[in-house]
Amino acid sequence: ATAAAAADSKRVILISFDGFRHDLLNASTAPFITQWANGGVWFTQGLKSQYVTYTAPNHLSIITGLREDGHGIVSNYFYDPDTKAHYDLFNMTKREGVVNESLSEEWYGGEPIWITNQKAGGESVVMYWPAGNAVWKGEPGTATWSKEWSVYGDLKSWMADVDEVVDKLEANPKNTLAALYVAEPDHTLHTYGFFFEGQLLKKIEQLDKLFRYLVKKLEDRNLLETTDIILTADHGHSEIQGADHVMCVPEYVKGEVGKDFEIGDHMLYPTTEEFEKAAYANLTKAVKEKKLGVNVYLKKDLPARFHYSNTSRVGRIVFEPHLGWTTSLNCTDKKLREQYGPELKDVPFHSSTHGMDPLEAEMRAFLVMSGPSFKKGRNFSEIPENVDIYGLVAKLLKAQPAPNQGSMEIVGKALASSPDSTSMINPTTRGVYQVPTAVDSLGFLFFVVPSIIIVGLFFAYAWRRTVIMEDPTWAMSQENRYKPLHEQAMEDAFEYSPPERKRGNKQQQSGGGRGNVGLLDSESEDEF
Repeated sequence: ATAAAAADSKRVILISFDGFRHDLLNASTAPFITQWANGGVWFTQGLKSQYVTYTAPNHLSIITGLREDGHGIVSNYFYDPDTKAHYDLFNMTKREGVVNESLSEEWYGGEPIWITNQKAGGESVVMYWPAGNAVWKGEPGTATWSKEWSVYGDLKSWMADVDEVVDKLEANPKNTLAALYVAEPDHTLHTYGFFFEGQLLKKIEQLDKLFRYLVKKLEDRNLLETTDIILTADHGHSEIQGADHVMCVPEYVKGEVGKDFEIGDHMLYPTTEEFEKAAYANLTKAVKEKKLGVNVYLKKDLPARFHYSNTSRVGRIVFEPHLGWTTSLNCTDKKLREQYGPELKDVPFHSSTHGMDPLEAEMRAFLVMSGPSFKKGRNFSEIPENVDIYGLVAKLLKAQPAPNQGSMEIVGKALASSPDSTSMINPTTRGVYQVPTAVDSLGFLFFVVPSIIIVGLFFAYAWRRTVIMEDPTWAMSQENRYKPLHEQAMEDAFEYSPPERKRGNKQQQSGGGRGNVGLLDSESEDEF
């Protein structure tokens, strides 16, 4: 094909592996993806999610370039006091008809990347992406082709999905964008946590095989060299430290849902000021007296950096668990103690979750990309935000982006067309810390000269200990040394040996089982 023809056939595939934390990607857990990332562009410190760090809102931020108060999807399920309507894309509340109602254009602000692509003359293939089959205001109001998510699936079914997507890309050159969502490893992390029976490692191995299958499929169809691929996720994950790290909200909020208050999956909508004051007082008192690892906010007191207050869809009381903690709107202390023992220690608790502050490293997703438009073999330590992806994909598609809150300052460095630069990032750039520099000439001398002497002495000492005394581990404590998150997780996973158990159903777990499932997952409250 000529160069012009190759350029005409270029396409973008955007993929999300739900809950894939940035530090889970390494040569041990996902060798193919790691190799592929090293050959392309890898943002090694991950991608900053938006608050709240849940599935539906962050997938909307990725494809619109808007924060949650901009696109309007502020959680997985929530209430709109202005319209008295409930949003629940994943049917977590089991309200009749709520899923179809959640696909209405009235819920969605901004413009998804598939509509942007179609306005530019392309066509779009959307496989399982949250709200991928929703209706948006204006024309065209829907993706050219979409398929609604229904089951978690397995490697075999995922491969069939890849076949369907690649077939559509090959059959129609106008299909210039594909968006593919896989609900793992999030589902496995919620069910088993990081360490139970190697379940997470097995699931990541399957995802690695799936991605290898996709790349090979594109290569076999002669599409790989003209396809840009972006692989990312919506948020990270944090292991819950035990049943005693679960805050049962119903213990402290007494009232009738629908009368005294409405609920979202991490917030309350009191119907009166009196109820709001009483509920907030009870919750904050419990947090203080019981030392619960949860921030309880009034909406007006939410940190401005969350960009989460400028919409009526956010509840007037919001829960933000600390790392290692979670909240539940289903459980009670009595239920917990019946299942996990009087001290909440009798049954092992295996579960991980999210929803924490986006500044926590554990909440960052992974972000890797490769293709003809990207640099080769480049790693970047800067941390972009997921709202930046929309503008990047629009640029790859040569489409005019809709107004958005993203930036090309960091993600733009991935493009082959962008010059390499060693300049400092502007200190106001999102998510990037600027190291202060010494520029005063005299101060520079006073700072640098002693530093050179100290460093020289250190290396002399290190050479003596390492080479002469043959002690390469002199500088670290094997027990207490710092480990990157993924190394700690993997080391613990291999060291952990759970007791034997019999696998019951979700409501009946034996003493050695994954005891959290019957409590937290029976209502799917914590699933996404």
